[in-house]
Amino acid sequence: MQGRPWALEDAEYDVVVVGGGAAGLWTALRAAEQGGRVCVVSRTPLSQSASFWAQGGLAAALEPDDTPERHAADTIAAGRGLCRPSAVSVLVEEAPAVVRDLQAAMYRS
Repeated sequence: MQGRPWALEDAEYDVVVVGGGAAGLWTALRAAEQGGRVCVVSRTPLSQSASFWAQGGLAAALEPDDTPERHAADTIAAGRGLCRPSAVSVLVEEAPAVVRDLQAAMYRS
């Protein structure tokens, strides 16, 4: 077993997040910000997760000349039309605020 196997045996946590990808790490960050004692369990080291190796990073309509509609069109094109429109809508509408939250979290660290 890699990592520190004792961590799960000797400590108590308020939140255990299973998965070290972007969603899991975001959840862990938010729980820790609220005062939770957080443990992240990942099958692989975090530097080997799919999110770490994602080619495009993350995307959001943040610039004045960009819009959620353009982001949606790009997302649907990249997904070759196979994306669920309701999921794309949630993504492009919520992404700017989440990216700003991530940027703010980096400055608090």
